[in-house]
Amino acid sequence: MGIYRQGEGNRGSLKWIQILINRQPEILNLKIRQSFRIPRSIEIKWVSPLKEKGYAEYRDEAFLEVLGIATQKVKLSDFWPKGGPQWDALGKLSDGSPLLIEAKAHISEVLSDIRASNPNSVKLIEESLKRTKRDLGVKTKNPWTGPFYQYANRIAHLHFLNNLNGIKSFLVFVNFVGDEGMGGPKSELEWLGVNNLIQSYLGIGKVNLKPFMADICIDVAE
Repeated sequence: MGIYRQGEGNRGSLKWIQILINRQPEILNLKIRQSFRIPRSIEIKWVSPLKEKGYAEYRDEAFLEVLGIATQKVKLSDFWPKGGPQWDALGKLSDGSPLLIEAKAHISEVLSDIRASNPNSVKLIEESLKRTKRDLGVKTKNPWTGPFYQYANRIAHLHFLNNLNGIKSFLVFVNFVGDEGMGGPKSELEWLGVNNLIQSYLGIGKVNLKPFMADICIDVAE
């Protein structure tokens, strides 16, 4: 069904994103407003991971449904096979714009390769990643299927919503600082270096995604 009830997280990004959304959303909201210059008149509502819903996370058609999105131009099934990104958090602005969140607490989490094994699924993913690179004007020949596949497929889904379906959407990579239990980065500068490396490898350093994509850091001490 694309709905995954996680239960209460006790470590890493799962723990911190649950605490952030359910206890102190104003910290995340402020950074998102600053990143995208969202006025106070527009409200931010979080739909996952909510405690009252078992801290459920969503993927595939379920993430569109929980956000109330109907894609009229390109269907998700025509862009990506089942088993797509499982979003760490999802929100919606009062103007209807979706917020897609990917959270990390330690650097090793950024490394990932394509896991699909079905030939048809692999073909569709590769075609959609190539289409995203072409449409965004990405010049690099570095593959998006690894070693930063997760980062790349999140960008592809932003492109799917924003450009292929005309639904203004925002993608936020939330980087937690100071997670001693996971041996995570102790400063924003460490995350800055990691994200610059990823964006350089993927060839998006010179692509103007800033109006719709942001890397933000939040200290767990907050």
